[in-house]
Amino acid sequence: MLDPTFFVYDNESTPDIQLVSQRRRGNVTVKDILYTSPQGGYVPAYLLVPFGDGPFAGLIFVHWGQGDRTEFLEEAITLAEIGILSLCIDAPFLRPAKLRAPIASKTAARDLGLQIVADVRRGVDVLMAQPGLDSQRIGFVGHSYGATNGGIVAGIEKRIKTYVLMAGYAATSQVYRVSTHPMIAEQRKKTPPAGWERYLDLIEPLDAIYYIGNTAPASLLFQFAHQDEFVTEEQAQLFFETASKPKQLRWYDSSHELNAQARIDRATWLCQELNLGPLPASVQAKLS
Repeated sequence: MLDPTFFVYDNESTPDIQLVSQRRRGNVTVKDILYTSPQGGYVPAYLLVPFGDGPFAGLIFVHWGQGDRTEFLEEAITLAEIGILSLCIDAPFLRPAKLRAPIASKTAARDLGLQIVADVRRGVDVLMAQPGLDSQRIGFVGHSYGATNGGIVAGIEKRIKTYVLMAGYAATSQVYRVSTHPMIAEQRKKTPPAGWERYLDLIEPLDAIYYIGNTAPASLLFQFAHQDEFVTEEQAQLFFETASKPKQLRWYDSSHELNAQARIDRATWLCQELNLGPLPASVQAKLS
């Protein structure tokens, strides 16, 4: 586990938010924005603003490694109908050079991990700066890469009330040592052994297993797939069992991408945990 000072950032300053463009989707305003990262550079994000004056719940989405901030865009637009103001952010490794923070090549693997955690925490500041946002009702949804790093965030960011972690790893460094998945195995094969060990040593302190046990009083919903080609059932159980309570675990007959039932289940969970009332049938139908 890293020294907690690694995660300290200036949370007293007002986030610098720049509007790139905006458009309407029904009663939802879709804003393409940039906001400053505490680690340097800018974070590209979509800000989904519901119609009306609030009060709104807040939600941060972080995509999987094969995706970008568009992964949850349609879901966030749908959830805006029930009063959720959402932020969908791009991971640091996806950003164009002009928006990236300067990162030392020797510690890039660790520094990129630290940056996504800082960017999510600054994302809470961005949400709280929005008119009508209820700061006591903020949630987080992460898939794969987003869930793995969300496990770190959950242990150190106490302004988030509930987390939905979809198909993530509790201990990435352990998985990368033994995984037979072709993508991971190929990366391991083409990296010199000394370089591979250095890489694993750099990322090991950022394994979610060191942080997920410190999430209380925030609640956790874990979503995993029986046919997941990346995350084994043993790895999934480790993530869940290590986490603090209150927590729930749900399984789906799907691949790593999960499915419509998972979308409905997390929307229902968010309605419950963020005090939004029952999930309307019209919204459930759109998520199906």
